Amino acid sequence: NTEYGQFNARWDTSHLLSFKRSQGLSGQLCDEAGTYGEPEWKSSLALNWKQNAWTAGATIKYLGKYNDNGDGRSQNSCEFKDTEEVEALTTLDIQGSYNFDFGTKLTLGMKNVTDEEPSYTDEKQWPWYNQGLNSPMGRFIYADIKHTF
Repeated sequence: NTEYGQFNARWDTSHLLSFKRSQGLSGQLCDEAGTYGEPEWKSSLALNWKQNAWTAGATIKYLGKYNDNGDGRSQNSCEFKDTEEVEALTTLDIQGSYNFDFGTKLTLGMKNVTDEEPSYTDEKQWPWYNQGLNSPMGRFIYADIKHTF
């Protein structure tokens, strides 16, 4: 708390050490940490401010680099053939709100402020990005009105 309002920060980071998945009927366990859909690093940092009826915040999200699945696995092996590194992705979201005295809250915000595209993968299938990790949405502005009674 300060004379300029209340500030807080939140930082969440995870590091995937191992992610074992069974491969077909053989039941061979392969470590997929750092491969398609399983980046080793994910992080988010949120900075928020509140004073009286006003709030504002910014969130930076980081998705670490990883290797795509290339042309699939080699026969009876955990190794992928012809893999490429998928670039890390960092995005920024911002928002601000005002709480009216009569129970209504108005929020305006912007997702993906810097208009980042999903990290491209060279795999042989459309849509050429991992849908489980990335969104095709570019920068967009939104408004939200919530009334509590």
